[in-house]
Amino acid sequence: MATKSVSHNILGRVDYVKRRGQKNIKIRVLHDRVLVSMPYYTPIKLANQFLNSKIQWIKDNRPVTHQINDGMTIGKSRVLRRSTSTYNKSRLNDKEIIVSGSDAFVEKVILRVLKNDAETLLTERVNTISNQLNLTYTDLKFRRLKSRWGSCDHQKRITLNVLLVQLPWELIDYVIVHELCHTVELNHSHKFWETVSVFNSNYKSLRKQLRAYAPVIYNTAYVDKT
Repeated sequence: MATKSVSHNILGRVDYVKRRGQKNIKIRVLHDRVLVSMPYYTPIKLANQFLNSKIQWIKDNRPVTHQINDGMTIGKSRVLRRSTSTYNKSRLNDKEIIVSGSDAFVEKVILRVLKNDAETLLTERVNTISNQLNLTYTDLKFRRLKSRWGSCDHQKRITLNVLLVQLPWELIDYVIVHELCHTVELNHSHKFWETVSVFNSNYKSLRKQLRAYAPVIYNTAYVDKT
């Protein structure tokens, strides 16, 4: 996969991604940038022409900017309680994250909590599904990824986005199945999707549902233009 980032004079940051096995140029409007993916051998110039033809559509479909507000649900079990104090302080229990200070500090605390939750909850989930499907992996890591929910390399090392734990369980399971299937089929060929369908016959519906979420703390939805 090849990636190039540019600063568009109207749209701001635009990421161009070339993917093997992709058939059409696609545009995704994320909260902080526009992602243009294309078949591997498509010239970026052609993708840019397609992008420019969709500028008004992109502007109309920019996700609403969300703030980190008191009462937000974080992960699977905690509610954010934000105090009015200006000091950077935090404490948490099984039900709440109590925090004060700058937005940057609050976001840092939330990401730390999500990473811990992901390592605890999703590691167990990956192991369970791996055993059920008889698909093995060599390593599992959790990181904050900018535009993907997960990845798998040729050595069967899986990386999951720490923000994945924010999603509904059926979508989490879909992402896990997707990455485990990459341990036997690294690309997104027809054979890969056949493998996914063996383990998850409803994958097309789940794949569509997943596109309603962006990998950000606030679960801001984004839209997909093909």
